Amino acid sequence: MVGCTSIKLNLSAWESEARGIPFENQTSEEIHSRELSPLLQPRAVGYTRFAQMLRSKDVIKLTSRRHPRDG
Repeated sequence: MVGCTSIKLNLSAWESEARGIPFENQTSEEIHSRELSPLLQPRAVGYTRFAQMLRSKDVIKLTSRRHPRDG
């Protein structure tokens, strides 16, 4: 697994636990599927609330970066 997949796997597991929904170990392909992910999409949060979250110092933001030619 690469870094972004590992991070998304952990975030998904933590979100599932926090929301009390089952989370099965998923393949690296499944973990990136929007339909299978317990993580909310920006549209589900709402544009206004999502923009507020991006500006808030109380919300932790993560990012990763890799060269586009690296696997």
